[in-house]
Amino acid sequence: TTSTTVYPNHSYSQALLSQTAAVPEDALLQQFKREEVASPARFSAHYLSMSLLTAACLFFLLLGLMYLRMRGSGSAD
Repeated sequence: TTSTTVYPNHSYSQALLSQTAAVPEDALLQQFKREEVASPARFSAHYLSMSLLTAACLFFLLLGLMYLRMRGSGSAD
């Protein structure tokens, strides 16, 4: 059987949350609008970090392939 219990604390915290969520939502919206103005610098920084991450991944992939190649040639002798 299922019993429905009402938790007054839960409903109070939900009401409090909905009251306080309205203010930061507007603040976040304004912050995003402000960041759109200065987006070219952030955009290039994003691409810089992504290209560095890609270069690091390719480096370790190449290093692993070289290791496997050297290990394979050593056991063939």
